[in-house]
Amino acid sequence: MDNLGDMYALAADRGGWNALAPVLKQALSEGCGVRVFLVGTTAQQFRSGSLKIDDRVPTETDINILRSFFASSRLVTILGASQSAEGTMATYRAAIASPAPLLSIQDYYGSAIPLLKALGREKNLDTLCVTDEIARDHLIKQGFSGQHIVVTGGPHFDLIKEKKDTWIQDRQRLRTDHGISENEKIFLVVGQPGGTAEILGLLDQAIKTSALLKDAARVIVRMHSRATTKNQQAVQRFLQNPSALKAIDIPSTRIVSSDDLLPAADFVLSGYSTTNHIGILYQMPGVIYVGTPKLTEDLKRDTGHSIPLEVAYGAAWYVQTPAELIEALREIQKGQESSKLQQILHKQTTIAAHNDGRATERVWKEILKLL
Repeated sequence: MDNLGDMYALAADRGGWNALAPVLKQALSEGCGVRVFLVGTTAQQFRSGSLKIDDRVPTETDINILRSFFASSRLVTILGASQSAEGTMATYRAAIASPAPLLSIQDYYGSAIPLLKALGREKNLDTLCVTDEIARDHLIKQGFSGQHIVVTGGPHFDLIKEKKDTWIQDRQRLRTDHGISENEKIFLVVGQPGGTAEILGLLDQAIKTSALLKDAARVIVRMHSRATTKNQQAVQRFLQNPSALKAIDIPSTRIVSSDDLLPAADFVLSGYSTTNHIGILYQMPGVIYVGTPKLTEDLKRDTGHSIPLEVAYGAAWYVQTPAELIEALREIQKGQESSKLQQILHKQTTIAAHNDGRATERVWKEILKLL
């Protein structure tokens, strides 16, 4: 297409940026200009060099010019979802300042809700792209109009279809690179801002009080970028305890994200991390959501729900006690003999069907409708 001008975009949370990035790349390939504003976590990562952005894309991080930046938007403004207070406020201010049509991409169930609540009746999104019907129905049940909600799949999940084909090779490479034998069973624990030490404690107790995987269990811990100091200190105490589960240290400089580690893992545990959801899209048998008191409290605060939507849909295991985790591990080890596991895998297939590698293409078509 002829260059109609510049598209303006904002991202705060890394998940929000991951959903925007493939679409912005598509815009550049179509001859559109792109201007990006980063806030919070993404701004910090950009300044530190851990978040790389195409040299063709002017990128701002000065919060003092946010309003004037988006007041210049004329073509379309694309907003990443954010669940942080800082990110939500910045996204709200960008939406209010922009005279251009507004399109947002929800990267995870409910992540657009803070922005929708902030906007209220003051201003509407022209289009909200979501990953699947579960995401759309969730928003409608929360009282938001379905008029502008479009199921596109998640652009940040487009590569999953391709990576499924190299899963076995990636598993062998990762485990070899990090000295993990095939007999070892890897628990990938993916943190939230709080409650990560609770997951580790529950896992440690489950392994120690059962004969299940006792000698083979190993843990890899990946902390959240916004982990609280209290949470970080509690995790460090656990990892330094000589009687705790053996941890495998993989520096974040070697593996960019917890998602990249999924092929090496046998089980992935989190409160409500996107990494667990990606495990579902990969159709991993060992996707386990953990409902400790802190994680349940945070989930309720962030989404309004007491259990993750994937669990309510039946696409993953959910545990709150060591005994429940032991039972889940036993069922997973049964494989095809476990009817519960087969039910979960069937639900995972349904969710995975919405992410077929063409979400970016569908979001781009929605953008073209706004031009």
